[in-house]
Amino acid sequence: MAQEESLAASSGLYETQLRNERYYKANRACKSMMYTNHAIYSPDVVFFRNQRFDLIERPVTASVLTLPAVNYGQVLLKGEDPRKAENMMKDRMRLALAIFAQKGDKNLILGAYGCGVFRNDPVKVAGWWRELLEDEGLGYLFSEIRFAVLDTSKEGKCIHAFEKEFNGNRG
Repeated sequence: MAQEESLAASSGLYETQLRNERYYKANRACKSMMYTNHAIYSPDVVFFRNQRFDLIERPVTASVLTLPAVNYGQVLLKGEDPRKAENMMKDRMRLALAIFAQKGDKNLILGAYGCGVFRNDPVKVAGWWRELLEDEGLGYLFSEIRFAVLDTSKEGKCIHAFEKEFNGNRG
């Protein structure tokens, strides 16, 4: 199960997404596999299940942003411009941070955005997060930022990219 599906299965997120047909219409109408910058900001989503999908005693709330990553694998397959796709990814990541800041969120859990079935390069995505948060200073808008990176591969390519980028072992 993808992280997005896990979030929806563990919380009330799916209900908020169902109420935002404009988001889905816009992305379905988009001819590019880069999709659009349309987003759904869902404040105070109640999370009531743990990672094993057992009910938890004390549910917690969090704001969730639904914003499509570029489908890089399909960009390549359909002959779209990979450089434009990479720029779009970084811009979309910047947009996500701007939305959270504008909404007043102070504690973020970010992930390996688009690194699963959309085939974005984890090394690049981790690097873009670091550039945005540290080099561009967007990290100062928040009190705490954590990364939740699901990596079920044997080689751990995704998690290693984030560990290397954020633990000071960049080469």
